[in-house]
Amino acid sequence: SGGWKLWGPLTLGAAGLFLTIGLGRGWCSWACFYGGIDDGLSALAKKPLLKIDRWALKARDLPAALLVFMLLVSLAYMLPAYCLWLCPFKLTGSFLDQQGYLKGVQYGLMFFAIAALVIAPLLTKKRVFCSFLCPFAAWQAFWGRFNPFRVSIVKEDCTGCRECAAVCPTSAISCAPGGKAEILPYCNLCGQCLGACPRSLHKYTLFGLDLPASGGVLGRLVSAEHIFVFSA
Repeated sequence: SGGWKLWGPLTLGAAGLFLTIGLGRGWCSWACFYGGIDDGLSALAKKPLLKIDRWALKARDLPAALLVFMLLVSLAYMLPAYCLWLCPFKLTGSFLDQQGYLKGVQYGLMFFAIAALVIAPLLTKKRVFCSFLCPFAAWQAFWGRFNPFRVSIVKEDCTGCRECAAVCPTSAISCAPGGKAEILPYCNLCGQCLGACPRSLHKYTLFGLDLPASGGVLGRLVSAEHIFVFSA
């Protein structure tokens, strides 16, 4: 039984690493249920009641800082720090501290995370939790460097209209007015910018190749976009 107890976590860990590398940053849009909740709620609003564009890009590295902090605390105390203090659905008492004030703080942070996951996307039309409070997003962004799929822009033809930056639900496109749009490492390959660009300059690429669809049904299936969606 000891062997099974060891191989169980190792097998799950290996499968998780494979999926992480296989989907890369696309995990947050195509596999994570938190991402599904955040994305679904952000799509309900017709237009944002609160605009966060001014500070969103400045706070975009917050998940990386949160990831490092959570890892250090978890290693120091050998406890699941994220599950204890910030997980939005920590509704069980098994992970809560038994001391009154600490339990209150844990519940307070949990409800703050729930608000960021449920209420914030309805107000901002952005995936606030995934963009700023999820350390796993930073983990995926790191491993996504080894993933062959990308959303790329034909920069030389970009006019800086910022249509793509406006619709990006994770604030992962940087574009100064009149400048050139740039895809940030936190892009989770959702593809919403593809339809927003008036000049169709955004596209999925595989190993940097566009793989343009040729004629016929079979030709359309070998485009980088279709290969990625099928893989996801």
